[in-house]
Amino acid sequence: MSTENPEETDSEIAKPNISGKDVTFLRTIRTLNATHDVGNEEIGAPATTGRIRELSGLVRSEVQHRLKRSEKMTDLITVHSAPVYNNGQRGPKSAELTEAGEQVLEQVTRGDLSIEGLATPEDIERLEKELVDIKQTLSEFEESPTGAFDEKKTERVNKLFEMMVTFMNAFEAMDVDLDEHRPETE
Repeated sequence: MSTENPEETDSEIAKPNISGKDVTFLRTIRTLNATHDVGNEEIGAPATTGRIRELSGLVRSEVQHRLKRSEKMTDLITVHSAPVYNNGQRGPKSAELTEAGEQVLEQVTRGDLSIEGLATPEDIERLEKELVDIKQTLSEFEESPTGAFDEKKTERVNKLFEMMVTFMNAFEAMDVDLDEHRPETE
Protein backbone atom coordinates (compact mmCIF):
# COMPACT_ATOMS: atom_id res chain seq x y z
CA MET A 1 0.00 0.00 0.00
CA SER A 2 1.29 3.44 -0.87
CA THR A 3 2.24 5.77 1.93
CA GLU A 4 1.48 8.77 -0.29
CA ASN A 5 -2.25 7.97 -0.42
CA PRO A 6 -3.53 6.60 2.89
CA GLU A 7 -7.05 6.18 1.42
CA GLU A 8 -5.80 3.46 -0.96
CA THR A 9 -6.87 0.00 0.25
CA ASP A 10 -5.58 -3.50 -0.32
CA SER A 11 -8.69 -4.34 -2.35
CA GLU A 12 -7.99 -1.45 -4.73
CA ILE A 13 -4.44 -2.68 -5.26
CA ALA A 14 -5.64 -6.26 -5.77
CA LYS A 15 -8.00 -5.29 -8.62
CA PRO A 16 -5.80 -5.14 -11.72
CA ASN A 17 -7.16 -4.33 -15.14
CA ILE A 18 -7.18 -7.83 -16.62
CA SER A 19 -9.00 -9.39 -19.56
CA GLY A 20 -11.04 -12.55 -19.96
CA LYS A 21 -8.00 -14.25 -21.52
CA ASP A 22 -5.93 -13.23 -18.49
CA VAL A 23 -8.50 -14.92 -16.24
CA THR A 24 -8.44 -18.03 -18.44
CA PHE A 25 -4.64 -18.04 -18.17
CA LEU A 26 -4.73 -17.71 -14.37
CA ARG A 27 -7.46 -20.36 -13.96
CA THR A 28 -5.49 -22.74 -16.16
CA ILE A 29 -2.37 -22.34 -14.04
CA ARG A 30 -4.40 -22.96 -10.89
CA THR A 31 -6.04 -26.08 -12.36
CA LEU A 32 -2.81 -27.55 -13.71
CA ASN A 33 -0.90 -27.03 -10.48
CA ALA A 34 -3.75 -28.56 -8.47
CA THR A 35 -4.26 -31.62 -10.70
CA HIS A 36 -0.87 -32.55 -12.21
CA ASP A 37 2.45 -33.74 -10.84
CA VAL A 38 5.60 -31.89 -11.77
CA GLY A 39 6.98 -35.06 -13.34
CA ASN A 40 10.49 -33.61 -13.43
CA GLU A 41 12.21 -32.11 -10.41
CA GLU A 42 13.97 -29.53 -12.59
CA ILE A 43 10.66 -27.96 -13.58
CA GLY A 44 9.33 -25.51 -10.98
CA ALA A 45 5.58 -26.25 -11.32
CA PRO A 46 3.23 -28.51 -13.31
CA ALA A 47 1.78 -25.53 -15.23
CA THR A 48 4.25 -25.59 -18.12
CA THR A 49 3.86 -23.46 -21.22
CA GLY A 50 2.70 -26.42 -23.32
CA ARG A 51 0.15 -27.57 -20.76
CA ILE A 52 -1.16 -24.02 -20.35
CA ARG A 53 -1.65 -23.71 -24.13
CA GLU A 54 -3.30 -27.11 -24.39
CA LEU A 55 -5.78 -26.60 -21.55
CA SER A 56 -6.53 -22.90 -22.01
CA GLY A 57 -6.83 -22.76 -25.78
CA LEU A 58 -4.53 -19.72 -25.80
CA VAL A 59 -1.94 -19.61 -28.58
CA ARG A 60 1.81 -19.68 -27.95
CA SER A 61 2.24 -15.89 -28.22
CA GLU A 62 -0.61 -15.24 -25.76
CA VAL A 63 0.93 -17.58 -23.19
CA GLN A 64 4.46 -16.27 -23.74
CA HIS A 65 3.31 -12.65 -23.43
CA ARG A 66 1.70 -13.35 -20.08
CA LEU A 67 4.72 -15.28 -18.83
CA LYS A 68 7.37 -12.79 -20.00
CA ARG A 69 6.27 -9.26 -20.56
CA SER A 70 2.85 -8.63 -19.10
CA GLU A 71 2.96 -6.00 -16.37
CA LYS A 72 -0.53 -7.13 -15.34
CA MET A 73 0.77 -10.58 -14.45
CA THR A 74 3.88 -9.48 -12.54
CA ASP A 75 2.31 -9.74 -9.08
CA LEU A 76 -0.15 -12.50 -9.97
CA ILE A 77 2.21 -15.30 -11.05
CA THR A 78 5.66 -16.63 -10.30
CA VAL A 79 7.46 -17.78 -13.44
CA HIS A 80 10.04 -20.55 -13.11
CA SER A 81 12.87 -20.41 -15.66
CA ALA A 82 13.16 -23.18 -18.19
CA PRO A 83 15.67 -25.76 -16.97
CA VAL A 84 18.68 -26.63 -19.12
CA TYR A 85 19.20 -30.38 -19.31
CA ASN A 86 22.54 -32.26 -19.54
CA ASN A 87 22.20 -32.54 -23.31
CA GLY A 88 21.89 -28.75 -23.61
CA GLN A 89 18.19 -28.73 -24.40
CA ARG A 90 15.95 -26.33 -22.55
CA GLY A 91 12.86 -27.56 -20.79
CA PRO A 92 9.59 -25.65 -20.55
CA LYS A 93 8.99 -22.61 -18.39
CA SER A 94 6.37 -23.09 -15.73
CA ALA A 95 4.24 -20.85 -13.54
CA GLU A 96 2.44 -20.71 -10.23
CA LEU A 97 -0.13 -18.27 -8.90
CA THR A 98 0.97 -15.93 -6.16
CA GLU A 99 -1.33 -15.13 -3.27
CA ALA A 100 -2.40 -12.02 -5.18
CA GLY A 101 -3.23 -14.18 -8.21
CA GLU A 102 -5.40 -16.44 -6.05
CA GLN A 103 -7.15 -13.37 -4.60
CA VAL A 104 -7.89 -11.99 -8.07
CA LEU A 105 -9.47 -15.30 -9.13
CA GLU A 106 -11.56 -15.33 -5.96
CA GLN A 107 -12.74 -11.77 -6.69
CA VAL A 108 -13.71 -12.80 -10.23
CA THR A 109 -15.57 -15.87 -8.94
CA ARG A 110 -17.51 -13.82 -6.39
CA GLY A 111 -18.32 -11.18 -9.00
CA ASP A 112 -16.39 -8.47 -7.13
CA LEU A 113 -14.13 -7.90 -10.12
CA SER A 114 -15.81 -7.35 -13.45
CA ILE A 115 -13.90 -8.44 -16.52
CA GLU A 116 -14.82 -7.35 -20.02
CA GLY A 117 -15.83 -10.40 -22.02
CA LEU A 118 -16.26 -12.57 -18.93
CA ALA A 119 -19.65 -13.59 -17.61
CA THR A 120 -20.75 -12.13 -14.29
CA PRO A 121 -22.58 -14.25 -11.70
CA GLU A 122 -25.80 -12.54 -12.85
CA ASP A 123 -25.07 -13.53 -16.46
CA ILE A 124 -24.49 -17.12 -15.39
CA GLU A 125 -27.73 -17.17 -13.38
CA ARG A 126 -29.68 -15.77 -16.36
CA LEU A 127 -28.10 -18.32 -18.73
CA GLU A 128 -28.87 -21.17 -16.33
CA LYS A 129 -32.53 -20.09 -16.28
CA GLU A 130 -32.60 -19.93 -20.09
CA LEU A 131 -31.06 -23.40 -20.23
CA VAL A 132 -33.75 -24.78 -17.91
CA ASP A 133 -36.43 -23.21 -20.14
CA ILE A 134 -34.85 -24.73 -23.27
CA LYS A 135 -34.63 -28.16 -21.62
CA GLN A 136 -38.31 -27.92 -20.63
CA THR A 137 -39.31 -27.01 -24.18
CA LEU A 138 -37.28 -29.89 -25.62
CA SER A 139 -38.77 -32.38 -23.18
CA GLU A 140 -42.27 -31.21 -24.18
CA PHE A 141 -41.39 -31.95 -27.83
CA GLU A 142 -39.97 -35.34 -26.92
CA GLU A 143 -43.06 -36.23 -24.90
CA SER A 144 -45.41 -35.17 -27.73
CA PRO A 145 -46.54 -38.08 -29.93
CA THR A 146 -45.77 -35.99 -33.02
CA GLY A 147 -42.40 -34.70 -31.88
CA ALA A 148 -41.65 -31.10 -32.75
CA PHE A 149 -44.91 -30.33 -34.58
CA ASP A 150 -46.97 -27.46 -33.34
CA GLU A 151 -50.68 -27.95 -32.65
CA LYS A 152 -51.80 -26.95 -36.17
CA LYS A 153 -49.38 -29.35 -37.90
CA THR A 154 -50.31 -32.12 -35.49
CA GLU A 155 -53.97 -31.63 -36.37
CA ARG A 156 -53.17 -31.78 -40.12
CA VAL A 157 -51.09 -34.96 -39.70
CA ASN A 158 -53.93 -36.57 -37.73
CA LYS A 159 -56.44 -35.66 -40.49
CA LEU A 160 -54.13 -37.10 -43.14
CA PHE A 161 -53.82 -40.31 -41.13
CA GLU A 162 -57.61 -40.54 -40.79
CA MET A 163 -58.01 -40.00 -44.55
CA MET A 164 -55.40 -42.69 -45.24
CA VAL A 165 -57.26 -45.19 -43.06
CA THR A 166 -60.53 -44.28 -44.79
CA PHE A 167 -59.00 -44.86 -48.24
CA MET A 168 -57.42 -48.14 -47.13
CA ASN A 169 -60.81 -49.34 -45.85
CA ALA A 170 -62.53 -48.24 -49.07
CA PHE A 171 -59.96 -50.02 -51.29
CA GLU A 172 -60.25 -53.11 -49.13
CA ALA A 173 -64.06 -53.03 -49.51
CA MET A 174 -63.63 -52.80 -53.31
CA ASP A 175 -61.22 -55.74 -53.18
CA VAL A 176 -58.29 -53.68 -54.49
CA ASP A 177 -54.86 -55.04 -53.61
CA LEU A 178 -52.84 -51.94 -52.63
CA ASP A 179 -49.54 -53.83 -52.84
CA GLU A 180 -49.97 -54.03 -56.63
CA HIS A 181 -50.11 -50.23 -56.80
CA ARG A 182 -47.11 -49.39 -54.58
CA PRO A 183 -44.12 -47.90 -56.37
CA GLU A 184 -41.08 -50.12 -56.54
CA THR A 185 -38.33 -49.17 -54.13
CA GLU A 186 -34.82 -50.49 -53.83
